[in-house]
Amino acid sequence: MTLNELIAHLCPCLDCDVWVLQSASGQPELAHANRWHELDALTWLRQITFAGPRADEVADAYQKQMAPLLRLLYSADGVPCGRAAIGFGYVEAGVQSIGGLVSSEHTRAIHQFSMTFAGALGFEPAGPRRNAGPILECNTNAWASEQAALLAQSNLNEYEKYLAALNVAEFGGDPTPIAMILINRQPTAISKVYDMLQPGTPIFAVVGAPTIIQPAAISMLFHWRSPGHGEGLQWNELDFTLATMEAWHGRRLPDRVYHQIPTAETPAPSSFLSCLDRYAIDRKRTLRFEPRTNMLLARYKGEVSAREKLSQGTEFRSTALKLSLVEN
Repeated sequence: MTLNELIAHLCPCLDCDVWVLQSASGQPELAHANRWHELDALTWLRQITFAGPRADEVADAYQKQMAPLLRLLYSADGVPCGRAAIGFGYVEAGVQSIGGLVSSEHTRAIHQFSMTFAGALGFEPAGPRRNAGPILECNTNAWASEQAALLAQSNLNEYEKYLAALNVAEFGGDPTPIAMILINRQPTAISKVYDMLQPGTPIFAVVGAPTIIQPAAISMLFHWRSPGHGEGLQWNELDFTLATMEAWHGRRLPDRVYHQIPTAETPAPSSFLSCLDRYAIDRKRTLRFEPRTNMLLARYKGEVSAREKLSQGTEFRSTALKLSLVEN
């Protein structure tokens, strides 16, 4: 890594030129430009994420997809406070900027870069070490909603749209254009979920127990071998008895918002169920939630395992929400 490459990473959104001396000729080289937000999108993105030294083909291909989606974010006084696109893959391509300089969390290892977005976003400092605190007051919600619309026109598969929808919700945007959910373990678009409900067929959403920091949310069916020890199952190990809605849980997924169950106290407008409710209202219907307990949702059909206490036909029951449509 050259000094030039290091400085380019350390100053993603700094509002001044930064020059370095690293050549034998002693001639200064521009490592970071004051007009960073006007640079070629892919060039700038590669600079701030160490794309050259990383020599990562997967990251390179991902950043080429992301570059056309990068959009500027502005503070209330019109100053650029970020340049980013919503993430849709497991690639570290986003850095947090504090006062124009990279967060101290990102100066130690590439795996600390964000997967929720690509590019750079401005944050308040969390303390003197310049770890990232809350995001700056920018047009984040509108940006995230625009990203959902842009990604809906992109050639993404269902899983990429699902991951992107989670990220849009995390930034307070409207993920409806790319909203996906698992129905019987298959990623299903919001329009297809509505079509399933329209004839009067209910869908049962698995409900996870709320915690101190997380309200009740859509969850996934787990095998509870013992109290407090739940294990996930493979996609093809369950035979569903009802149309069952689950949440997709995976590595480093943000999930404080998207699977939340909206209530009068916590409306969660960026959640999937809120998106589905608005989608139904636009079509002169209303989404109804009815709690159910001890619902038989699936039976086990995978390999028998005495150790895991799994046999053919093992029942999977859960608290659930019965979702249905009613006329307005």
